Amino acid sequence: MGYDNIEEKGAFFKMYNRIWGRCLQLSTIYLYILEDLCKLMTVIFDEEHIKGYVLAKIMGKGIRTYAEVLTLQKNGFPYGAAALTRNLFELMVIMRFIEKRDKAIAKAYFEAAEEPLEQQRSDGDYIWAKAADCFKDKKKITFSDIRKESGLDDPKLIYVYKFLCKFIHADPLTVNYEMGMDTNDIIIGGSLMGIDVSGVDAALFTRAMIIDLVEYMKVPEVNIKSLFCAEWCTCLCKEFNKAAIKSKDVVVNTQKRTIEMQH
Repeated sequence: MGYDNIEEKGAFFKMYNRIWGRCLQLSTIYLYILEDLCKLMTVIFDEEHIKGYVLAKIMGKGIRTYAEVLTLQKNGFPYGAAALTRNLFELMVIMRFIEKRDKAIAKAYFEAAEEPLEQQRSDGDYIWAKAADCFKDKKKITFSDIRKESGLDDPKLIYVYKFLCKFIHADPLTVNYEMGMDTNDIIIGGSLMGIDVSGVDAALFTRAMIIDLVEYMKVPEVNIKSLFCAEWCTCLCKEFNKAAIKSKDVVVNTQKRTIEMQH
């Protein structure tokens, strides 16, 4: 199913914004809060401040990624938003790993960007992590290894990550299931369902990243604002959860009407 004309597209977004509009507005404000929070932090690039510099750069990538997630959400593409949210999870893990260790790890991470791509591929994408004592005798380091050493090994968190990975690959769940749709239509346009997956997870991952950055920077006014950021994130997640229930009811009723019209 796609949009046959302008009117049909307009009708979709009218319904889409009726369900998810408040969530999208709150998400946009949350993005502004994150951006404003980072502007309060001073980052210096030199040997002494290399750790703070690297953490800030990762946070910057996280905020840009969150903005990309929000762009896809606003245009009715929850699958693409969920795929990008997986990247936020990985940024969160790497930030936690670097934040909890000495600056030698941050330096190795920074310098890894200058390594030839072919060399990175042959030695493993996480070769920089060998600078950590826990990996110095390990031949190949995986993302799972880093996640475990970061203390982010909660089974629920792993389940969320594995689910997000399905949106990257041609997984039968995300190809056939269509986020709860039970018709045989081929969906090529926007979707009313599934935005809560990226909406909730992306907000939580960016919150965890900002907290790690704030804990390292230890700037008083930033600490106060980060608490506000955390509270806002909780409110945002509640709104997405409420809207998700509404979206399922709307989709079921729409499908019923479609079937009745066909007969």
